[in-house]
Amino acid sequence: MHASRSAESRDSTSLLLAPRNSYLQELKEWVEPNHAARRGFARRAGEAIREWLAANKPEQELNLCSLDLESLPPLPAGLRKLLAGDNPKIVLLPAMPAGLQKLDLSSNGLTELPADFLRQLPQLRDLSLAYNQLSRLPELPPLLEWLDLRENQLTDLPASISALKYDCSIFLFGNPITHERVREMRPDWDDAL
Repeated sequence: MHASRSAESRDSTSLLLAPRNSYLQELKEWVEPNHAARRGFARRAGEAIREWLAANKPEQELNLCSLDLESLPPLPAGLRKLLAGDNPKIVLLPAMPAGLQKLDLSSNGLTELPADFLRQLPQLRDLSLAYNQLSRLPELPPLLEWLDLRENQLTDLPASISALKYDCSIFLFGNPITHERVREMRPDWDDAL
């Protein structure tokens, strides 16, 4: 009986490790093809992710800021807080983990977001897209409490902006959107510009 329990324990442990091992292989495949000059930055991103996984604390932030990345690596499923700002060569984004609550993509080279990008993040509460070149936004997740859109090219906001919580903090400084348009959508955000 004891031997079968041990075998069952090994089997369930390998089942738990299989997705993680598969993810680590995917991460390795992302790091390796990067050009030699960029591989160091990609390797640092891979190391940061492995450290985050080793800490086994999903609420801990994963910091990929200022790594001069051209793309984001595959992201771990349990990730809740991602800081990936100041990577100005990033122009395309991968799918994000659905449980993400904080996302900082400020100071990147983003000119647009896929239409369903933010809809895939229903738990998102804190979003920074400041200092990009965005001219429009997709629909926003309803639980946002912090929205930083400073220094983009926004002339309008999505209709979902009016459904955000009354106490949601929004920052729109440095966009060509007019005060009148902001007041039309959210009279309570008169000081957002």
